Amino acid sequence: MKMGWVAAGHIKLYNFQGSGGIVERITLHAAELGDTPMGRFKGIELRRGDGHNYYVEYRREQPGFISDDIPDAGLVLVTDVISEDFRTPYARPWVLFAPDDADGDGHLIDNGQNLRDTDPGTGMDLEILVESTDLDHATVRVSYGSNGRPEPGIRPWGAEASHWQSPDVEVRNDRATADPEHNFNVPWLGHDNTIVAKVRNNGDLLATGVKVDFFVTEYTTGDGPPLLLGFETNNIAPGGVVEFSKPWNPPATTDGHFCIIVRIRLYRDPANPAIFDHHIYNNEARSNYTRFVSESASRSSRMNTTIQIANPFSAPTHVYTDVTQTHHYHRVFTEHQWMRVAGEFQRPVRIWDETIWDTDEWKRRDDRDPKSDCGTPMLTGGVGIRVDAARATSTDVERASTEVIDGEVSFIQDGSLVVGTDAKLLLELILERGGSSIKTVSLGSDGKFQYMPGGLAMSHVVVYFLGAYSAAPSETGKVKLLKS
Repeated sequence: MKMGWVAAGHIKLYNFQGSGGIVERITLHAAELGDTPMGRFKGIELRRGDGHNYYVEYRREQPGFISDDIPDAGLVLVTDVISEDFRTPYARPWVLFAPDDADGDGHLIDNGQNLRDTDPGTGMDLEILVESTDLDHATVRVSYGSNGRPEPGIRPWGAEASHWQSPDVEVRNDRATADPEHNFNVPWLGHDNTIVAKVRNNGDLLATGVKVDFFVTEYTTGDGPPLLLGFETNNIAPGGVVEFSKPWNPPATTDGHFCIIVRIRLYRDPANPAIFDHHIYNNEARSNYTRFVSESASRSSRMNTTIQIANPFSAPTHVYTDVTQTHHYHRVFTEHQWMRVAGEFQRPVRIWDETIWDTDEWKRRDDRDPKSDCGTPMLTGGVGIRVDAARATSTDVERASTEVIDGEVSFIQDGSLVVGTDAKLLLELILERGGSSIKTVSLGSDGKFQYMPGGLAMSHVVVYFLGAYSAAPSETGKVKLLKS
């Protein structure tokens, strides 16, 4: 495959992540022969993780060929392969025979034999059964499932690839709806948000009465005290995905950093407690939420926040902060490179980030990758921070009445209008009887906006510019409306 001798279309790929159970029959063309006829495959690729696969192929001695020392009747071979850049916690070759299963079948499978295994990521059962062999092909049945049980699960947070966020957790609000390009999955402080958890049933039985708890905790590399937001109960069909949700209104007085925790309670069938979830390691997901904008005006603003550095061990130890940047036109400062932290305790550390636009460093910039000069012998956790770089803006209301609200958005540095962006603004209309109404308007190509309230009984308005390419978000604050 790596040399291009086997075309991608001649390999049957199974990527079970996030899928339900399957039972399929595959016809494998003998590996020693040439072109693969229609309806056959040269091999099967089973994804066990990023950079870690099983490969299944049919080996059979062919007249006139020098090949493996295998019986003339042919055997199905299963190999365990890692990519060159896959890092294992122990030394091993790139290619190994697959391990034998409980009944002794393994990397060489004869007619009527099978390889049984358990997917480490989902707890689902995998079987590769050889149903028949012939001179030029073998029929293999691939089964993947839960053997008659439900399997609710959610993908946990990842590390660098996903910035410590779960792909199955999403925060929704009016801001994200109006401008998903810049505000997707970003909490709106001081406003109504909805936390959505996408839970899949990877099993082959209905999961009845699945309970999902929602928590929020402080911004920490460890396990800060979680505050329960509530729970929701739903049924999930086999192979189905159901969205569980809970409202959340984060306070506007914070500097905007949170960790959302979603936990699936240990599942047992209400009608038959003997049926339960065998795989408990995909029942929790976490997502860190922190987003700032380093605004460039006469000088770039320096955003800052506090992170709780945790010691998960029972004895005191030194905890080191290891900063990894993904963009070398920013610079990051930490209050401490290391701290002595008591056992099962955490201490706060301040960090700062700013873009280097229009600084001496910017003028001397090059394309070298950022380097980290500090490390720790054991990774105990992490947080991710998204910092956007943009020019500082000002949103101003020119007319504010119950009949018309209009204004403009300009760059602070030179006063020029933000033009040609097709950006969005949200108008929070504060009603006289209490509560508010959110309206979405577009920023015109001339950098101006206008909204006609239509005589609503309103007292004030707050205008939020949601940002655009090179333009930072800004808002007006509460503006009193004049009676028409």
